[in-house]
Amino acid sequence: MNKKTRLLLLFLSCLLLLTSALSFVGCDKTPENEEGTTGAPAEEGTQDPWRDDLPAGLKFENEEIRFVIGEVSAGLGGTFAERSIAIDGYSLGDAGTNTVDEQVYYRNLNVEDRLGVVITPYALNDAVIRKSVYTDLRSGLSEYDVIAAYQAHDISMATEGLILNFNAMEQFSANYVDVDKEYWSKSYSEAIAYKDAMYWVTGDLSLRYLGGMYCTFVNLDIYNDALAETWGNIYDLVDNKGWNLDVMAQMIEQAWVSVDETPDETDTLGFVIEKIDPLDGMTIGAGVTFSNKDSNGDVTITLADNKGNPNALTFAQKIYDILYGNNKGSLVMESKHSSNSMGQFAEGNVLFSHDKILTAEVFLTEMESYGIIPSPMLNEAQGAYRAGIHDGCSLYGIYSQSTQKAAAAATLEAMASMSNAVTTAYYDEALKYRYSRDPESAEMIDLIRDSVYVDFAFAWGRSLNNIHNYYRTAVNSETAPSVTTFKKGANGWNAKLELLLTALINQSGLVEE
Repeated sequence: MNKKTRLLLLFLSCLLLLTSALSFVGCDKTPENEEGTTGAPAEEGTQDPWRDDLPAGLKFENEEIRFVIGEVSAGLGGTFAERSIAIDGYSLGDAGTNTVDEQVYYRNLNVEDRLGVVITPYALNDAVIRKSVYTDLRSGLSEYDVIAAYQAHDISMATEGLILNFNAMEQFSANYVDVDKEYWSKSYSEAIAYKDAMYWVTGDLSLRYLGGMYCTFVNLDIYNDALAETWGNIYDLVDNKGWNLDVMAQMIEQAWVSVDETPDETDTLGFVIEKIDPLDGMTIGAGVTFSNKDSNGDVTITLADNKGNPNALTFAQKIYDILYGNNKGSLVMESKHSSNSMGQFAEGNVLFSHDKILTAEVFLTEMESYGIIPSPMLNEAQGAYRAGIHDGCSLYGIYSQSTQKAAAAATLEAMASMSNAVTTAYYDEALKYRYSRDPESAEMIDLIRDSVYVDFAFAWGRSLNNIHNYYRTAVNSETAPSVTTFKKGANGWNAKLELLLTALINQSGLVEE
């Protein structure tokens, strides 16, 4: 779509607002017209929708800001990362009642008109294409401006000098991204940074951040019929800090109904999970730390330190018991990117499943009686819930060889500042209006979001001998975890960490004190 067409659509959208007597009132509250369209471009005289501090009157000369999107084609990757930026070729009305895509569309029209830019997405859904494009990037070509990176696969681009340090943008007159703003996750960006080398930001701009938060899905019909008398209201239990792995284990066995004492798809099951990334989320939720960053920003690996990090082995033993040990009522299914476990949960015969919030949009659109609560704590002593985020979270970085760094940084900031309406629409749409119509579920989602925890070593896992995937193999049906078996994966982590930290400092241009 060329710039003239975009401006024409912008004019027509504003005209439509005038004739329908609707006005855009900002990101915190958006009116909805008869067709369900929200968040149209702001009229003159209406409330300013921007939450950023970009300079007044900042304008570029019709510069095209090229987003390369490191999406993956397998499983639930779908178009979540692409939808966060823009769906190439999307026109108003294409998605019918899909308010998320409409909000993204309107947001981009506003940003383009405000800054004098054109936002163009390039989604890389095929691994071969991804490899060839990144090879081109490393050769020094300036094909893209902003990278929407898939965390697990792409975060290491920063160690190769391909991504700019957000703390060194003044030299390019491009110091526009403000991670202190509420629409960025400052805690996430600082957690994956090393000292003053911050290459990546994320937050409301990423549907993979919002939807990638891990949670526990609860079949409320089964819970109310079989467990409520014993345990009370499930949401009250969570609020009172009573939701942990020990309680979960008891509930799983209590809910299980079987005729042959062997859990399978025909039973009423207590728990179903695929032993791949959902286990990552339960690990973070149980208080396990992969690394520690001290007040000076120095990082150490803690996963195999049984004295300093006793939760690591304790969690392995507790989750082993739930999945394979003495506990009854759990079914570990073949890994198929959540379609096996969440598909089974959607059948209505499972009390609990554990997965990413985004799976609700895919699998639970027809399921009415389900609730969302946090990942279980390790035990009562943990004291606070923690939420992990899927390792496919979209991280945004500015390509070091972009010829329009200032415009790219300003565009990234403006898009993020106006993404609140996208966030609200996503929660409503993905969770079937639970965020706006079910106060208890809304509170749980807010609790999960407020308890997001990010671990440096987990985020940089591929550079650290895949430490982030450790529990996927450490907990298996063959061997109960012990001190001996648990330490087998520790070899090489510290050496790899030293190399990683050195590369991050070297590529940032900073001098380590």
